[in-house]
Amino acid sequence: MDRAEAIGRLPTTYAAIISLLDEGVDEPGIAQRLGVDVATIGPLVTVARAKLARLLADGSKPSGS
Repeated sequence: MDRAEAIGRLPTTYAAIISLLDEGVDEPGIAQRLGVDVATIGPLVTVARAKLARLLADGSKPSGS
């Protein structure tokens, strides 16, 4: 699975966070766009990146593994 497909499989908030990071938006900007407190963005970024990494790792395994 490629990165774009993996992002598409993320829950909406996490996909939005990854997409905004990819666009170069900083954490305060992400918080503003998502309408959440800036203090919540750091943990959300951590989870979003972990979920994306997991999808990419799982998607790179051969079928039946």
